[in-house]
Amino acid sequence: MFRTNRGVPVIAALSHASHLLHISRLLTADTSVSRDPDLHAYASQYLQELSKALIDDVVKVMDASQDKPLM
Repeated sequence: MFRTNRGVPVIAALSHASHLLHISRLLTADTSVSRDPDLHAYASQYLQELSKALIDDVVKVMDASQDKPLM
């Protein structure tokens, strides 16, 4: 199970998403030479979904901070 947590700095979340996408790219590249390409493909897809969840939450946080009225 995967969930995002409050209080994580935006830069840390984006950095983590970047690392997940990099590993996903490596898995996709290895799919053609793997003995079990389906396993690599499923792992890559899972990492992409995790990355999307992180980026979606970062967008929500950034969008919410823009909607706050100035004092």
